[in-house]
Amino acid sequence: MSEVDLLELAGHQHGYFTTAQAGAAGISRRALVGREHRGLIERAAHGLYRLRQYPMTSMDDFYALQASVPAATFSHDTALEMYALSDLLPTTIHVTVPPESGLKPRPGITVHRSRIDPRDRTLRDDLWLTSLARTLLDCARAGTDAEQLLAALAAGRERALLPPEALARLNGVYPFSGRTW
Repeated sequence: MSEVDLLELAGHQHGYFTTAQAGAAGISRRALVGREHRGLIERAAHGLYRLRQYPMTSMDDFYALQASVPAATFSHDTALEMYALSDLLPTTIHVTVPPESGLKPRPGITVHRSRIDPRDRTLRDDLWLTSLARTLLDCARAGTDAEQLLAALAAGRERALLPPEALARLNGVYPFSGRTW
């Protein structure tokens, strides 16, 4: 990877890149510190940097987390909120990672460990989310309010976010079971 490739990658990650990604582009840790002192980049967290020319947004916590853990998929109430299908306000960021991921829970982040089928992962606003069907299943298993889930399902159907095979997956799970679509 070249430095140009790193800048392109950071662009896809809303300005964020990791120390490992910089290293792959031939940029040493010492060079990163120098660029930080010159004001070209800023250190966002341990092992994570951000290009200063990218404006901060309300979604930066999500973009930073995804840049740090590319296999992370936003899930549960967090994904439901990102689909804008619920008026639930998650108190934590829910993220699902592969079992072998080193990501540890920390304040404000709930980590779920599970393998996600690629068909259950969708890119939305440059963030990986669980598919709506998987999101609804995860929320149902976690005990999210049934009325909220049924309203989200209805809104998802209205917006054509739930194909017939997704509805079939939901049919055997409370609160979706026994419903006709």
